[in-house]
Formats: sequence, structure tokens, C-alpha cells
Amino acid sequence: MGSPEGFSGGGDYAAEVRRDPEVDGLLEFLGVYGKIQEIMSWLVEASANADFTVKAVRRGHLQKLMQQLGLDPESPDSFTQLEDMKTGLTDRTLHPKPRIEVPEVGFFKSRIKELITEQQRYGNPTAFDYAVEGRADLAGVARYGHTDWANVQSRAGEKHISEWIHGVARIMADPVAYHAEFAGLGIDSGHRAADHLEIAEDWSIQNGRHRSLATRSLGEEYVLEAGMAQWIPVSVEQA
Repeated sequence: MGSPEGFSGGGDYAAEVRRDPEVDGLLEFLGVYGKIQEIMSWLVEASANADFTVKAVRRGHLQKLMQQLGLDPESPDSFTQLEDMKTGLTDRTLHPKPRIEVPEVGFFKSRIKELITEQQRYGNPTAFDYAVEGRADLAGVARYGHTDWANVQSRAGEKHISEWIHGVARIMADPVAYHAEFAGLGIDSGHRAADHLEIAEDWSIQNGRHRSLATRSLGEEYVLEAGMAQWIPVSVEQA
């Protein structure tokens, strides 16, 4: 089985990770949200003895920030709406909105079986170049990435590995969900630290085995056509 139907390679693709407009919107929201929280904390904790003019300036800044997010600062529901917006980002990892169609679980079940069989018979893919920081990308992982695929297990005991990888692929296909889950943006306490996909110079997987298995399953053509390398960076561990 090759890449999912309907996706063909070709064309020029930049190796570097480019900024995605939807991710830019996410980062802008988080930046504004953080400033709002700072001002709110100051108004609650430090404003009692502060100069009236300073308080007025900060309240004015707070109003502008709320308006920047399309919220009415005079509405009593504005802060509830703000928190609902932030909660929606966390929910995005549970209910991703893939930028492109992701194959069903059966595809991953067949593809994972193929990858394990191929590795047992022929070893790891032959890479003609070492992975180099700044040049290695997700398409390279789709071609050459390797680990002991037979020992990559589901993180939910009741789920087959193909179901888990299907879910991972759905997150990977949604740039906002991916950043919320793996980029360490501090959206919630469970996702504070960045969790980058990392490989060694020989393309062996050092971190992100499930994401790498999803990538190898989907294949290089799918990764290129979907543009996933735009929002999924790959780090290279230097020897």
C-alpha cells in the first residue's frame, strides 16, 4: 500500500518550516491573552495603592486588548467569552479539524503491518544523506525515519496501535491542534513544555515515535501535498 489515494507528489517544497496563517492567529491570540492576564493580575493585586492615572491607563489598555480579540469590554460576559476562546484551543486537541482528509483506521492498520514486515525483512530504509539541522523535515522522516516499529504501542491500552496512530495523524493534520498539543504554548498545565519531533543524524527517531509512525504510514507524497512540514518542525540531535 502506498500513500493515500488522491495525493501525488511533484513541485518544489521548501525544507524550512514556514508560518501557517491559522497558527499565526493562534499565537496572536495567546500573546494578547497573556497580556490581558497580566493586567488583570495587576489590577487585582497591586492597584489598590497605585496612582489613579496608572490604573486608568492600564484599564484602557485592557479594553483595547479585549477589542482586539473581537470582545466588547463593556459586556459582563466578555471575560467568560475570553475563557471560552481559550478552552476551545484545548478542546481542539480532542476534536481536531484536519486541514486535509485523513485516511481511516483500516489504512493505518494495513500500513503499520507493512512497515513492520518490511523492516524485519530488509532493515531500515537506505538514506543517501545524513539528517542535518535546518534541512531535515517531515518529508525526510516519511522517507527515512526509523525505530523498532514493532515495539511502538498504543498509549491507551484498549486501543489498537492503528487507532492511536489514526488519532495522532488527525492532530498532525490540524496546525492549531498540533501546536496546542506539542508546541509548549502553555495553553493548559498539561502542555507546558515543547515536545518536538527529534531524530538523530542517521534518521533514527529520538523523540516522537508515534508521530513518526503516523508520518511513515501516510508517506512522503501525502506529507508534501498536505503541507504538514509547514507546521511540524523536526529537530536533529547532533552527534
